[in-house]
Amino acid sequence: MNITGPVDENFFTFIGMRSLTGAQLPENFKILKACITKFPTLIGQGVSLAFLQFPTSSLNPSCTHSPSAELLFLIEGSLEYNPDGKKPATAVSSFGNPNPGIVSLALNLFTIAIDDDI
Repeated sequence: MNITGPVDENFFTFIGMRSLTGAQLPENFKILKACITKFPTLIGQGVSLAFLQFPTSSLNPSCTHSPSAELLFLIEGSLEYNPDGKKPATAVSSFGNPNPGIVSLALNLFTIAIDDDI
């Protein structure tokens, strides 16, 4: 990844999660990421971070992170399946790679580009 623009105080300041302060919980699952595509300062650091918000009765989308290991910290709530859930959940995921990559299991297993005639 090439760095474009000046390397000044803005280069070292990540503001992508400021929207969390005082915000209402989202209606659907929401993820905010601090990775090299959003925060180039992470190049060469070997880390990235994601903040996950799970409204009541939402699901954690099944995924894998092939270039990285994930450590998920549950801040509040529960991530067990409960369609009648009354409490939202909040979590932070840390990754051992500045580009954690993501492979959505549902998209890769159930969305195929094979013609129906085959």
